[in-house]
Amino acid sequence: MSDLKRKSPFPIIPLDVRTEKKHVKTRPAFLQVRLPKTYENLLPDLLLLDVSEAKYVQLHSPKSSYLYAITACLLDCSTEEIELCTSKDGTDAGDEASVWSVLANDDKDYESGVYVCRPLYGIRILF
Repeated sequence: MSDLKRKSPFPIIPLDVRTEKKHVKTRPAFLQVRLPKTYENLLPDLLLLDVSEAKYVQLHSPKSSYLYAITACLLDCSTEEIELCTSKDGTDAGDEASVWSVLANDDKDYESGVYVCRPLYGIRILF
């Protein structure tokens, strides 16, 4: 009986099989808005908004103008004084990276992921 191999009822799939599908990286489910790392000497935490599921915020409004309004409210400034940037896949990257693109302040829907809030005229720190 030791010389006989048992046949498995399940087919054996080799590990090196390659498929034609390209791996598409999905955006994370969370929503974060942070300040650029150039402000780390002034503030103890750069994270302005941290929500585990973006859909919680998107229930109120999925428009990018709403995300601008929330961020401007947190910084006590107008929406014209900031710009929000995101990466293509929604992950965080260094501030100097060329992966960041500006999210327009309009009625288009925003997605989940990490956003960097760049104040155009600096920020006011109230003590």
